[in-house]
Amino acid sequence: MEYSGQDIEQLDGEYADAIKKLDFSSVDDTLTVAYYTEEVGYAIADIMIGNNPLQQLTVEVLADMKDYLTIEEYIDQWMSTAEELGSVEINILEQEEDYAIFPSGMTEATPEFAEQFQVSKVYLDGEDIYTIDYTQLNDSEIDDEEIDRRVQILKEIE
Repeated sequence: MEYSGQDIEQLDGEYADAIKKLDFSSVDDTLTVAYYTEEVGYAIADIMIGNNPLQQLTVEVLADMKDYLTIEEYIDQWMSTAEELGSVEINILEQEEDYAIFPSGMTEATPEFAEQFQVSKVYLDGEDIYTIDYTQLNDSEIDDEEIDRRVQILKEIE
């Protein structure tokens, strides 16, 4: 199933409730689903912030993964993928057994990805692993104050 251009509450599907249950109140702007799709054990939603297509939240749900993948292993896989892309810089800000927060910047566009900067949170919720990325497209750097603001927003989304 694929959806686009609608409110988060309008999402429908096996994993849609996992996204709809998140509290996005820390984002002080309107949110519109730009894209949503799901497959067995997986869902992803790209959510546009305000009317700016260059700012978005991406929410990924990996269902029933607690027994198969730790947060540390997930981050290791993410970093390995980033190294393959070659132009990604990652800095882990906080890491515990059940969550991590880290900014990353893609300093050069690739055929698959635009130049971008994102602050990401990955965490365990019950049996599921969630990743929430706060992304700024066409910009590979943001200042420390903005990183702190985005970290705080992500900490409040659960």
